[in-house]
Amino acid sequence: QEAYATLLDLHGEHHRSVAEALMCMGLILLKQEQSDKALKLFRKAKQIAEELCGPNHSETARAVTGIADSLKQKGEFLQAKAEFLDAQKRTEAAHGKQHIEYADAIVRLGKLYKKMHWYMEARQLLEDAASLTESTAGANHPKYALVLQLLGDIKRKQGDFTGSIVLYERALAINLKVHGERHEEVCECWNGLGQAAAGLGQYAEAMQWLYKSIELTEQLCGADHRHTANRMRNLEAVLGLMNGADKGTGSGSSMFA
Repeated sequence: QEAYATLLDLHGEHHRSVAEALMCMGLILLKQEQSDKALKLFRKAKQIAEELCGPNHSETARAVTGIADSLKQKGEFLQAKAEFLDAQKRTEAAHGKQHIEYADAIVRLGKLYKKMHWYMEARQLLEDAASLTESTAGANHPKYALVLQLLGDIKRKQGDFTGSIVLYERALAINLKVHGERHEEVCECWNGLGQAAAGLGQYAEAMQWLYKSIELTEQLCGADHRHTANRMRNLEAVLGLMNGADKGTGSGSSMFA
């Protein structure tokens, strides 16, 4: 906010650095789950970027992506889809298809489809994104690890627990190398491994992964954060499956958050 105020004084409202400051504030607001406020800032940034840089500039595409992310967080998925597709087209116009920012645009759309339970469409997009991210960023880049983890989620949702474990393990190895253990992406991999192990009926192993994920998530995000709550629910689901298995009624992993 201080930087934004200073830039306004220096340049006035219609300047690229002002649009960039608005987008930075928008990203922080999204982290704080204040999507309505973020949406207003990204729309203002889009207007400035479009006027100064043109409709197909990377700055404009990033602002449109922020709009899409805000709508997604608000639960307005169909509107978010339209904005993600718009951002993808603008990114392609700015950089072409063989670029990491284009791969990022595909990933974001794939994440939305996953959220909407459009698993076949999400898997196709994420497989394309995996190839493109590997070729543009490399096989040891955290963005490649993210795509592997998301594909693991899709395979798990589709019942391919063994296949999902392979992808989670690959993503985990990259994240540990890049970030070390104390990182949210490591938590995501542990959480996925726990759910996949539970799907295979390996409940003791599942609980080990989930306990690790919960402990670190609580340290990083706090005990009251929604990620912590979701992972606690996943642990409770495993306990329910274990009780069901003892009674002969346990099945699958549809109970997971």
